[in-house]
Amino acid sequence: MIKTHAIHENGHDSTVKTAREGPIVSGASREMEFILTVLHANWPEAGPARAGTLIEIGLDWRLVLRLAIHHGVIDLFFDNLRGTIVDLLPQSLTDSLQANSQLSAHKNLYFSSELIHIVSLLERGGIPVISLKGPLLGSYLYDNISLRPFGDLDLVVRKEDILRAKTILVEEGFRPISMLSADDEKDYIESQFALTLTRKRGDFQTVAELHWALTHRFFSFKFDPENVWTMTEHLKLSDTTITTLARPLLLLFLCVHGAKHDWNRIIWLCDVVRLAQRMTDEDWKTFEHLANQTRSVRMATVGLGLGQQLMGYTYPEGILTLINSDARGQKWTTRLAQHFKSGETNKLPKLVSMRFQTGVRESVRDRWGSYWQQFKLLISPTESDRSFIKLPRLLYPLYYVVRPLRVILQRTR
Repeated sequence: MIKTHAIHENGHDSTVKTAREGPIVSGASREMEFILTVLHANWPEAGPARAGTLIEIGLDWRLVLRLAIHHGVIDLFFDNLRGTIVDLLPQSLTDSLQANSQLSAHKNLYFSSELIHIVSLLERGGIPVISLKGPLLGSYLYDNISLRPFGDLDLVVRKEDILRAKTILVEEGFRPISMLSADDEKDYIESQFALTLTRKRGDFQTVAELHWALTHRFFSFKFDPENVWTMTEHLKLSDTTITTLARPLLLLFLCVHGAKHDWNRIIWLCDVVRLAQRMTDEDWKTFEHLANQTRSVRMATVGLGLGQQLMGYTYPEGILTLINSDARGQKWTTRLAQHFKSGETNKLPKLVSMRFQTGVRESVRDRWGSYWQQFKLLISPTESDRSFIKLPRLLYPLYYVVRPLRVILQRTR
């Protein structure tokens, strides 16, 4: 046994006896190991002793705070520490974590009310709506909406309802981030997968993304948008029932979303593990079927594999077999895990990211398609390009020239 001392700024000496314990996550920087240990799937049954040892050895608390904020886990991290080893932390850090927790609770309560209001408006207008991620996911996975941050409210509506949904939100004070002509808007809906609107009230700005597909059509996730509506379930947020994706599809979507963004946030892994803990045997069968059907098995195995390597979660035997049978997926899982463990907060280098985006595709056809998709995404006009300069419909092809010029100007400012 060892004694762990933490001398707080108020002079209080917290002494806790802990058993010397080896690393829960090997090969990580001390600060990142501390965060991953506190977020481990088996915390607090496993980990507090090792976390205490890391505190005794010495940690850069500013770096711990910066990493936890960057990875979107600051409130979950603090919640896990409460009731275990929070007394070992410097008082100034505890005060910062407490203040941030209160701010998150206030902010997320506001956005929860916004989500409920928007869903109610759309449904009263005869528009079915599915909530993705956001406060509903925080409530479902963590039983506390304040523990998971989110940047916007992602909602799925049918493609034929998108303009009506936009009109309803505009009448409520929302504004599209780009003002497009009716013709440009139709072109945009055909080429993209989501429309963004914002509304500012007081200190808060609500960003609502209206999706008519789960991912961009250039992304190799072959899931018919209409089939989304056959795989839903209903959850409670406050006293309101809101529709979301059924667990198997939601888990696959989280894996695809993480892959799309190179898995650069730990909170996305926490989401995967929390949802995996709720999956039934039948859910896992459906999940595997969907992954095969949508040619996204590797995206799934990388996401699940990261949950295993970094969060210590143990999947059912059949899923472990699926993960272990994908050698290319395991290679990328190890590469991404090393990036996490280093404590590096920068995104993957561009060339590495492009290789990853290609590498998570399962067939030569999809890999070559990925290169083409990335090129198309690079040159495809966006709302920002159309806002940069207004061109008549006959000159629409010139936006393919405008886009690279706008990007160059933006990056040289």
